[in-house]
Amino acid sequence: MFILINRFKKRFIVNKLIIIKLNKFEIHKKFVNYYFLFIIALHIPLFYYFYLLNSNGGDYWLSADWILSYDFGFIRRGLFGSILNLLTSNPETKLVILSLVLSFLYITIIFLIYKIYTSTNQNFISLTLLVSPIFIIFPLLDFRGSFRKELLGFTSLLLIYQFFNKFKRSNKRFFLLIAYIISIFSSEVNFLFLPFIVIYIYENRNSSKYKIYIFEYLSTSILYILLFFLTSESVDKNLDLICNDLLNNNYSKNICEGSIRFMKFKFNETIGYVLASITKEKIYGYFILTIFSFLPFISDINWLIKNKNKILMSVLYFTPFFFIAMDWGRWLYIYFSCLIIEYFNYQDKKSNNKYLLFLIPINFLTWNVNHFYEDIETVIKNFLHLNHVKYIELIEAISKLT
Repeated sequence: MFILINRFKKRFIVNKLIIIKLNKFEIHKKFVNYYFLFIIALHIPLFYYFYLLNSNGGDYWLSADWILSYDFGFIRRGLFGSILNLLTSNPETKLVILSLVLSFLYITIIFLIYKIYTSTNQNFISLTLLVSPIFIIFPLLDFRGSFRKELLGFTSLLLIYQFFNKFKRSNKRFFLLIAYIISIFSSEVNFLFLPFIVIYIYENRNSSKYKIYIFEYLSTSILYILLFFLTSESVDKNLDLICNDLLNNNYSKNICEGSIRFMKFKFNETIGYVLASITKEKIYGYFILTIFSFLPFISDINWLIKNKNKILMSVLYFTPFFFIAMDWGRWLYIYFSCLIIEYFNYQDKKSNNKYLLFLIPINFLTWNVNHFYEDIETVIKNFLHLNHVKYIELIEAISKLT
């Protein structure tokens, strides 16, 4: 009798634990579903903001980069604009299409992240990273850091993570390469995704062809670099022709005063310009934000140890970009987003530290990253200036544009 009672107790405890785990899983799943829908809803004012800019002839940073084309010869960042030109020659229609396509890319990125997140077992670290302001809510807290060409790089990376193993045939995997080619020939910023793509293909090698796939991504990258140097002498002339064409087609009067003007800088001029903008305050500010961005990963020591070489290599790869371009917040956003996606996709998560739950409201509400400039003072202000308040203020600023 005593043995039967003990067996019943054990079975009852086991069943109770299973029910608790199932309840936790269901709660987590429901939260994630609602969270992603919530994030898409929060993007709607951002989409409207970009539409307003484009309805007034385009923005000299957010729109100009996208409408560069090969109409007057090869030029870096020109592929996406050339594709737009194939769709229409009407400037107003082109800007409307641009608004729709880029909004669609944001939704696609959010959906692909959702698929990756829900296809693998996640933990409290994953949840903390999901709500991090260095991840998918980054553009919502800095509208001027949004609609940049890393959208294409993120899309390419996520398509590879989602479909590389599902596409067994080479001809299907070729479409993934096409997505990467479009991204790098539209902007060199998308080279930042290359190490994560190569490492992913290497780690998921399931046939001898993986070396060919890696070679394809590396060789197309080298081809872009060669074309960049071979055509560097004609850059100024081509940009002037592009600017005249844009102004004659009734784009905004200052359409050439942002990214297009910056493209005229020679390599040494660009580095000099960036170095002149670096201050101790900026270094300290972004260093603090880097620590906050990396903090959740520390809770999974096993993952850190297993991926230490990957993390070190990617850090070394990213470092030069901080000396040749000024948008340090964007580089952190790209790097940590790639690292977060890596963690979501990681199959062997060990730690599930429930004490990380306190980081979730801190991450979601109290700090954010500016795409261009940070110092200690602005970091402190961001902690005091809650994110939902900042977001509401950005929406109020949009209403003044109408």
